[in-house]
Amino acid sequence: MRKFVFIALLFFVSFQQAYAAGTVQWPHTTSNLKPDPKIKYGQLANGMRYAVMANEGPAEQAAIRFLIGVGSRYEYDNERGIAHFVEHMAFNGSKNVPEGEMVKILQRHGLAFGADVNASTSYDQTIYQLDLPNVKQETLDASFMLMREVAGNITFDADAIERERGVVLAEKRGINPHALATYEARIDFLLADSRLMKRRPIGTEEVISTVPRETMVDFYNAFYRPDNAFFVIVGDIDEAAIEEKINAVFGDWQPVGDARNLEYAKDTANLKNDAPKAKFHYGEKDTPSISMSLYSPYEKTEDTVETRVENLVKRAAHSIVANRMTDLVREGKATFLGAGANFGSVYEVAQSATLSASSEPEKWEQSFVEAIVELRRALEFGFTQAEIKELHANWRTSYEYGVNAADKRPNGGLANYILGSFHSNSVATAPDTNMEVFERYLQQVTADAMLNAMREIWSKAHPKFFFVSNEQVENAEARIMAAVAAAGQVAVTPHEDGEVKAFAYTEFGPAGKIVSRTPIAGTDGEAVLFENNVMLNIMKTDYQDDTVQMRARFGGGVIATPQDKPGINILMGTVFTGGGLGAHSATDLRKVLAGRTASANIAAGLDNYSFRSAVTPKDVLLQLQLWGAYLLDPAYRKEPLVQFRKSVETIYQSLDSSPGAVAGNQVGRLIYSGDNRFFLPEKNELLAIDEQNVRTLLKEPLTASALEVTIVGDIDVEETIDAFAQTLGALPLREAMPRPYDTGREVHFPSAGTEVLTHQGGKEQAILQMYWPTVDYSDITRSAKLDILTSALNQKVRDAVRERVGAAYAPSVSNLESNVFPDFGYIAVGADLDPKDISQIIDVVNAEISEAVANGFTDDEIERARKPLLEGVQASMKSNNHWLSRISRAQSEPESVQRIKIVEAGWKETTSEDMQELAAKYLQPEKAFIIKIVPTE
Repeated sequence: MRKFVFIALLFFVSFQQAYAAGTVQWPHTTSNLKPDPKIKYGQLANGMRYAVMANEGPAEQAAIRFLIGVGSRYEYDNERGIAHFVEHMAFNGSKNVPEGEMVKILQRHGLAFGADVNASTSYDQTIYQLDLPNVKQETLDASFMLMREVAGNITFDADAIERERGVVLAEKRGINPHALATYEARIDFLLADSRLMKRRPIGTEEVISTVPRETMVDFYNAFYRPDNAFFVIVGDIDEAAIEEKINAVFGDWQPVGDARNLEYAKDTANLKNDAPKAKFHYGEKDTPSISMSLYSPYEKTEDTVETRVENLVKRAAHSIVANRMTDLVREGKATFLGAGANFGSVYEVAQSATLSASSEPEKWEQSFVEAIVELRRALEFGFTQAEIKELHANWRTSYEYGVNAADKRPNGGLANYILGSFHSNSVATAPDTNMEVFERYLQQVTADAMLNAMREIWSKAHPKFFFVSNEQVENAEARIMAAVAAAGQVAVTPHEDGEVKAFAYTEFGPAGKIVSRTPIAGTDGEAVLFENNVMLNIMKTDYQDDTVQMRARFGGGVIATPQDKPGINILMGTVFTGGGLGAHSATDLRKVLAGRTASANIAAGLDNYSFRSAVTPKDVLLQLQLWGAYLLDPAYRKEPLVQFRKSVETIYQSLDSSPGAVAGNQVGRLIYSGDNRFFLPEKNELLAIDEQNVRTLLKEPLTASALEVTIVGDIDVEETIDAFAQTLGALPLREAMPRPYDTGREVHFPSAGTEVLTHQGGKEQAILQMYWPTVDYSDITRSAKLDILTSALNQKVRDAVRERVGAAYAPSVSNLESNVFPDFGYIAVGADLDPKDISQIIDVVNAEISEAVANGFTDDEIERARKPLLEGVQASMKSNNHWLSRISRAQSEPESVQRIKIVEAGWKETTSEDMQELAAKYLQPEKAFIIKIVPTE
């Protein structure tokens, strides 16, 4: 039930129908690739296939994926959108689960709708997804039972269908009309007459509004069949017991009626192209971009060692071209804002090769000429040994990490991989097999092989040029062809490698001395304080092999941002990280760090700036050296700022393109009463900021402010502390504790009232947001009770607005109590709506709140609000990210480490009376600040 995203043709990958009715063959049975031995495959007597995999991490959790081999490509003309509609109906009543009860059942077992429970429909598959926070027998029983209900037991109650029509139409209404128009124009030009590509999963308004129940049932019976399904479960499970359970639960599933003959669904794309062709499309809110695409007939291949090696050769060539184009942008040598070359398949429709470039409106021709020239450089002269060596170093690191971390991979990612492999008719291989394929590739690949592969891909068809711009362009098609001709006349020379120097920042002086080492109460961590006042919080875990999470906090972030430099935090990362170091440009750093996992970045939090990285244990020292270098010697080169300024116009021209875009830019301005730290400033203000302003902003935070570093994961504690002593522990003396920045903590919630904003998106698109001021985070138990109130209200509002009224796809209720800004907090309701429904939904929300204040909440409502929060926290405690966050202030704010225990206790003790009292106190209609974002008239 996720919203649909229109995938740019540049990034399509091949997905093949791998399980037509009656097929019993697994992809690995005809391949010389060895399947992952940890995956147990099976097939029931009724034809349903499954895969079971026991996985060591995270403990006591599991992921379920249930795939039905149907999507919009299989719909008749009178069924456009029905596959997606059926997916919705799976949550709206079945043989053993009344309408509206499926989500409630899962909530009682700790699953949160949206986060843990979801579904999606694409062109050729429908997927139901459950991420189980625990593997208790009752949770597994409920999850299997509900998936069995999806498989053959959906009732399609006529009244439920009528109610759900509005929800599906609301989801359709949320599609950006500007993006849709460009997508359709692109498809019409590039893949004329393609049946698949023109059958968007969301469907047509006519079908959604009128499709009869009988048609829906017939479609369901034709495709929701055991021999067209694939069930996957990965996690902390007993494989034998799970296999027995799959047989017991799904073994009685029998098909109803006949499966469809799918000959009608074969694609009809007209790929004939006798000569180069060009097309211009005016997209009012689009960033100007131009592409050159070559489409040739689809080539079906088996997944074998040989085809994977061949694909790696092609990937290598295109990856190097991408690096070249990125370097040109980073170094300020390109007119284009971004460019890339890609190859792949568009489902089963075509093979594709695409070159694309985005640009400023007036510079599209020169941008495209430069992009073509770079492609020609690769096609004429190939690739250097230095480029190949850099790429292979990075790939080797990635493959080695896969092998080393294989035993404790995330369940959801593994389940998705198994399912995706099956669906694409490829073999789900283990990391060691992937490494073996890579080694085979290294034995065979040469620069000539890469060049030949590149030339083959880019010579299969005449190109089509598609140009979209937010400005009208006269004689656009002729000018496109003239630019192509001009690019062909440019003299092209081989790529030249710059000198790659050794990393220059390995010595920081005498190792720092430790002042104290103290256990972090309630954890397995330790707080280490160095003589220079730098703080290290460190904790060894076994949640993920070969993985270390790291964070450094310093300075004041937003609360230290000067208000006379609005927008400075927006471009801070571009200028700081992109500017590189004194001894290395950002491009040089990429080469210097080839094959290593260390990386540079910066972010502005509300009360700190931070560096954040995930590395392998062997790169902890290098990561600390890199952070030390950025603290001491950032270069603030001008080129990244110049490039950023080129893109500013495209940023601002789309700010009103949809209600969501307006919300993203303007809600912060309203909620924080015009405080310019919380919204995008005027364009001239942003353009006025330069690299020297960023240098001034960060000088004190980088060199003098309190520095607290947290390292969590698969580490040797003593070795890590020693590495820290050599690097950040050896820095000059810093402040002992973060500054309070009191003047920067003053923010104000707006007075009650209504603010109307406008957008230039669809005429049936609007956003309603309702805010009620509450409190800050100073009373943790009170905030915990507000969490439960908000969670319970979220259920009520969702049931009322989505299920009963059918006015919104994903209405939500959220809460914030700030631990940075005193006396600042709110409860918010948000919904994407039709403008005509705004007044009604305001009344509906107020009615739900009034009912809650008057009558409170049932025990079941409170438990369904509380259980996903509790289970979510318990599940997160089995991850490095939880502990990285939890102990990140262990020395500057020791009380923060045990805060979650207070929160959990508060959740558990919250009563209906507590919730009524809070709702009555804060959620009064006259106190609400309401934002309406409606179409421009």
